[in-house]
This record gives sequence, structure tokens and C-alpha cells, in this order.
Amino acid sequence: PRLDLRFQNFAGYYPIPVRHGMTVGELAQWIRQERGIGCELEVVPAYGWRRSLWWDGTGLEWVNPSPAMRSLTAATLYPGLCCLENSNLSVGRGTGTPFEVIGAPWLDARRVAAEMNAKELPGIRFVPIHFTPELRIYQGERCGGLHCLITDREALRPVAMAIHLAEVLRRVHTTAFTFDKMDTLVGTDRVRLLLEQFAPAEVITAEWVKDEQDFAAERAAYLL
Repeated sequence: PRLDLRFQNFAGYYPIPVRHGMTVGELAQWIRQERGIGCELEVVPAYGWRRSLWWDGTGLEWVNPSPAMRSLTAATLYPGLCCLENSNLSVGRGTGTPFEVIGAPWLDARRVAAEMNAKELPGIRFVPIHFTPELRIYQGERCGGLHCLITDREALRPVAMAIHLAEVLRRVHTTAFTFDKMDTLVGTDRVRLLLEQFAPAEVITAEWVKDEQDFAAERAAYLL
């Protein structure tokens, strides 16, 4: 979904989708033009870069863009799993694989993994695990959880995957799973309101179609 400006905050400031598919330079050009910022701007193209490239195809060294984003796998899953970070789930901070695992002491790992795998979401499978985070929520507590195993990164839709996961957790752990503070990271209250009504994930993600189409048309002029 695109950011509803009622939920504008440090983590989401402009009305772009959670997963926008643009470079920093492209975003800068879009923001200057679409938001009416009258500044001088020069974007220097990266030699040899193609939009189809994944980081591991560049031959460049991985540098953590954030202390908890330690791999390309984590960066691929992050747009989705980060949407759930304001819920009462651990997203693996304080483990060796942050943003590749999620869990909580109350989570039934085998059941939730089975429910998620039964959905046959494109590009991903879920392995039941247990882990003990050393930081943040549930520090020092043994958590049941899922290891998110990417099987086809081109097909994976991480934000939609996260909504499917929230739907399963809402149904399986109705009283234990709390997600009342997720609006600022998702950028809208519609996801939360529909989850509260036990709406299927397909109904929730269907609301994004026009947002996605409109933004794709807007951004086309700014792609390098």
C-alpha cells in the first residue's frame, strides 16, 4: 500500500508504497518533482548498473545498510517482515539471522509453518524453528518461530507474504498475537482494521492494486 499521509512519520514520509522498487537517486528525482521541492539535483548514474541486477550479481562486497540487515536474504525479506516489527513478534534481532526469522514464546512453530506452507505463496517456504533472541523483545526467552526460506526471489512478494503471515497468526493465536501498533510501518490503518475482522489476506492485498498501478505510472518517468 502507499503511505496514507495521516500516518506520516520518520520511517515513512512520502506517499510511496512500502516496496517501491526505486533507487535513492530515482526517489530523489520523484520527490523533487512530484512533491514540488525546488532544489538543484544531479543524480550520477552508476556505471554498469542494470535494474535486473541483484546485489550478488554485481561482484561488489556486501555492506550492511543497517546493523540488523546482514545479508541479501534479509534485505529481500525486510520490506515484508519489517511491517510486523511493531507487533509482539521477534523479527530475529539479537540472533545471527535478523529479518530471516520471526517468532514468539507463544507461537506454535509447527502449526504456523504448516499453515503458511499450505498457502503455497510464490518464492518462499517456512521451516519451523526455535530461537532465543539476545536483544529487544523476548530477550533471553525461547521462541517458537519460522525460518523464511526463499526459493525464488524473483517471484517472492514479501509485503503480501507478511500479510498472509499476520492473517494466520490472527487466526491461530487470536488472543496472543497483538498488532495494534502496525499502522505507522505499513503506512495505513486498513491492514490492521481488516485483520481485526479476520479478513483473508487476498482481500487485504487486493486493496493495493490501484495504489500499485498509479505509482508504477508515476515512477516510470524517473527510472534510470
